[in-house]
Amino acid sequence: MHIEKNVCENIIRTILNVDGKSKDNLQSRLDLVHMGIRRDLHPQVLPNGKYWLPPTIFAMSKEEKEMFCTVLKDIKVLDVYSSNISRCVSLKDRRLYSLKSHDYHILMQDLLPVALRCCMSKKVTSCIIELSNIMKVICGKVLNVEELEKVQDRAALTLCNLEKIFPPSFFTIMVHHVIHLPREAIIGGPVFYRWMYPIERFLSKLKSYCRNKRYPEGSIAEGYLAEECMTFCSRYLDVETRLNRPSRNVGLNDPNLDKTYLFQSYGEPIGKVEIVELDDRSWIQAHRYVLFHHDALEQLCNEYKQILRSRPRSRRLQQREINRLFAESFHEWLSQTVWSGNVVNDEVKWLSQGPNRVVKRYSGFIMNGFRFHTKYRERLRRTQNCGVVVNSLITSYASARDSNPVEGNVEYYGLLTDIIELDYYGKWKVVLFRCDWADANTARGIKNDQFGFTMVNFSRLIHTGEHLTDEPYVFSSQVKQVFYSKDPIDEGWYVVLRNTPRDLFDMGNGSRDDIVERSETLPFPKQDLDENVPSTSTQFQWVRQDVDEDIYDL
Repeated sequence: MHIEKNVCENIIRTILNVDGKSKDNLQSRLDLVHMGIRRDLHPQVLPNGKYWLPPTIFAMSKEEKEMFCTVLKDIKVLDVYSSNISRCVSLKDRRLYSLKSHDYHILMQDLLPVALRCCMSKKVTSCIIELSNIMKVICGKVLNVEELEKVQDRAALTLCNLEKIFPPSFFTIMVHHVIHLPREAIIGGPVFYRWMYPIERFLSKLKSYCRNKRYPEGSIAEGYLAEECMTFCSRYLDVETRLNRPSRNVGLNDPNLDKTYLFQSYGEPIGKVEIVELDDRSWIQAHRYVLFHHDALEQLCNEYKQILRSRPRSRRLQQREINRLFAESFHEWLSQTVWSGNVVNDEVKWLSQGPNRVVKRYSGFIMNGFRFHTKYRERLRRTQNCGVVVNSLITSYASARDSNPVEGNVEYYGLLTDIIELDYYGKWKVVLFRCDWADANTARGIKNDQFGFTMVNFSRLIHTGEHLTDEPYVFSSQVKQVFYSKDPIDEGWYVVLRNTPRDLFDMGNGSRDDIVERSETLPFPKQDLDENVPSTSTQFQWVRQDVDEDIYDL
């Protein structure tokens, strides 16, 4: 914990050139003179007797510092993800104040790469992102020994590349300890069993017991004994107290609580419940989504598609037109088929009549360890809980005349706008999320930047619900939560940041959402850093001319 804090502190104070805290100062430049390396960064004596320090590659101009601080000032993170870091950012001084240890933890692993990607050179940003990825892998809930063996080599190479960028004074003992962290994780196991966060929280709790400053030990002992008694009584009486209360975003995820919910859409609603009536188009879209994803109707879906293909006019229809007719009329055909006397089971009969048009509407919902809020609910909040992502199997066409569609998994990113609960007349219940979906098929809606970050654009939406064939709804159990950071350079684009719930562990199914996608898409920046660099370590032509000069008195 302290290693990560000190490393992040060194980076932030050095790139922002904080007075008295930066590792790049006159003394560090004189160390370069004494060591006889990096002569392009040696201080030069001016005629007035002062020293002039040439700008380095990691130096930032005033505009870049403002952009860096603006990204951290405007970013909104998830609930129980971190503290409000925007309160620690000063746009006037272009500095960060009063950061706690956990704030540095969040900055180092997630927010610092996002803030640097638009205001720092690619060489420096790639190396810092690689260091962030190493920290993210080491702090994972589940560790892979083979992966940690590779991280051990990556850590050594990353520190070597950092030595080509930052001055020798940057590499304190804490920075050097990074090379030992992967091996320590291999020997000791997951880090969160051994770091200092629980211990410091417990010490803070003991400190709060001190009511009488004249007898601190007695106050702590009395407070600790009282809490132990309360814990025993709460467990013996089986009542919920603040000592055994479940975590904030657990929700009602037990399927035995209410078996009337379809598609595992059981959860815990938040806020006031509204009773509303769906319009015809929204009712059809919500009901149709339930029908298309129910296993009991798969055979009937294939039967109706075969009927559409066997019509005489279907020879002139392409596959896309058949899919459109199927989406528009399947619910009507199903209702007519069931009530015409065809033999179907009771489950299909209940589904064919459709849900009640009067539904329950929520402004928040806890599901799968995530706390979801509608975009309207959090418009005045400092947290962001409306970002969602869904992995869907779709059929795509190469052109309008393409008759051979291709199926594939596509990730759709969206903003949650509405939460409704369908009621199939007391037989079943289904919770659906309605979202504003970004276009995932073209570069206008989703792309990857040079560092591997996924970026989305919500200026052009798809499946808005205006057309009958649109699909604005998804099941609450299908979505995962993400949050977005606005790109200060590309107007309308947002950087996607992922997260996993606190109580979710990788049990070997290959899901590693706690490792962001940049770890897999960003190559190790060895070639970028070694490009056009002399083979000897005494010459580095990485000097910027667009930043302010530093003048020191002799």
